[in-house]
Amino acid sequence: MGLFEFIGEQFSPGPTRGSELPDVPRHGSTLSVLVRVAVASALVVGALAAVWWVPETSDLDMVSYAAIALFLYVVVSTFLRPRPSLDNLGWAGGLIDNPLRYSDDINRTKLLIAVLMSPGRFIGLSFFDLLQWATSSRHRD
Repeated sequence: MGLFEFIGEQFSPGPTRGSELPDVPRHGSTLSVLVRVAVASALVVGALAAVWWVPETSDLDMVSYAAIALFLYVVVSTFLRPRPSLDNLGWAGGLIDNPLRYSDDINRTKLLIAVLMSPGRFIGLSFFDLLQWATSSRHRD
């Protein structure tokens, strides 16, 4: 990489991708839907129990604040899906930062956000899948 590419990055950055709404999940068998919802419920109960058992925050107000924050996290994680461009993560497959491009920093940040949002996305889509399964007429025969 030369100085021209460093200056040119200001006008023509490397590829980055935007965010998109998730596609509608397709539920599988009854067992798979129920197992996913059980795991998602365990994650929610575990997160709220962790807040409850911290000695300084073991009152109902803190648990209610945590429940609201968890709800917002799940909603945002379910409906916002950052898509990093995996071709522009730096050198050696993203192990080494490219000091001459800032667009790989954007993609690294999007990748970190996507990883941090994946548990909330799993929880939200599991409950959405349960709702879709419960309202479908296929299993009511």
